[in-house]
Amino acid sequence: MNISTQFASFIRSGALLTVGAVVQAVGGLAGQLILMRLLTPEDFGYFALMYATAALVQMVLSLRLNILIIRARDEDLTEERRDRYRAALMWETMVSAALVVLWLAAFGHLSVPSLLLVAAIAFGHWTSQSIAFSERNLRYVPIALVETGSQLMGYAVAVALVLAGAGAIALYLRELIASVLRFAIFLSKGMVPFPLLRPVRGDEWRALFREARGLWAEGLIEAAFQRFIVLCGGAIGGVAGAGIFAQAHRMALIPHQVLAPLVGRLVPVTLIRVADLAIRRRLLWRAVAVLGGFLALIAAAIVLFAPPLVPWVFGPQWSDTAAVLVALAPFVVFYSCTEMLRSHGLNLRLARSIIAIKLVQYAVFGAGALAAWMEPTGGALYVLALGLSISYVVVFALTTVLLERRAVKEGAR
Repeated sequence: MNISTQFASFIRSGALLTVGAVVQAVGGLAGQLILMRLLTPEDFGYFALMYATAALVQMVLSLRLNILIIRARDEDLTEERRDRYRAALMWETMVSAALVVLWLAAFGHLSVPSLLLVAAIAFGHWTSQSIAFSERNLRYVPIALVETGSQLMGYAVAVALVLAGAGAIALYLRELIASVLRFAIFLSKGMVPFPLLRPVRGDEWRALFREARGLWAEGLIEAAFQRFIVLCGGAIGGVAGAGIFAQAHRMALIPHQVLAPLVGRLVPVTLIRVADLAIRRRLLWRAVAVLGGFLALIAAAIVLFAPPLVPWVFGPQWSDTAAVLVALAPFVVFYSCTEMLRSHGLNLRLARSIIAIKLVQYAVFGAGALAAWMEPTGGALYVLALGLSISYVVVFALTTVLLERRAVKEGAR
């Protein structure tokens, strides 16, 4: 199969997946619109801070088994190895959930909403890791359908609850319903293996740690960064500021949400199976060019239309979100492009170099956070968002250099 045929093949598959993601994004945005008009920035801010902290604990213990499963060769993924992955996943899910509950109790945050959030994160983690067994076989269309349907159902129930006067607990129930429904459907259709709870021997844990240590460190640094930016929003703007920053960040992620099946799944999994290194390289950069051009148009639309539309659509209490969203316009472009390159780099076993690049991003964003902290004119959240955008521009540039150096080393020119 030549390069044009390969490129056209995975673009067609990506288009099918993107349809489901578009439905999910549009439905989610509609639900979010209603929730934002009826709930306050403080409600969203407290939810965002709780979610950031709980998810970070989950990621500390995650070995990122999904990547190990995807990149394993067919002949290496024996039944014994599959069972090892399944058992380890159950233990890391249960232990991390228990630690989150202990943390909530220790700091006085244990409540019904927080426990709902812990359950949602646990179900979501197990499912997102286990679905890698189906991703190996490129079963992306049914995966997208289930994920879209479960997410829309979560939003529908949350909107109904808010309209009925349930208040902010609807945000927590939204996450739980979507996670449990996704888990149940995948399990019933045989798209994920049944949860396996058995002891994992010491030698099995050691083998897993050796296999996953680079991925674990990279995953922890990446997850910590995503939570760190929310926590910075709270530290600089208070609970309401965390809500405004988190919602602007969430809106800026909508284009990536639409393209995620292509960016984070189909392209990296397809590329790693292309044996010809020169074709693989050309496919990658062609995909990045198409993606970047499309996202640049969306970023331009955000700069032009966010200031008048955001307060009109979401209500005057969210007016400050518009400026933050404008500052995130470069983020819209470079986040998805960087994620595509990062996923490909991980499949090429470049985790250590990607970790080093991520640490540079921490430094760049940290400088932005410091500038935001010192901002005297009331535009601290805008400065923080701009720092986040710049950090992704830097990461994209450094990851590009990394992959090109790898291509030169392999002779894929």
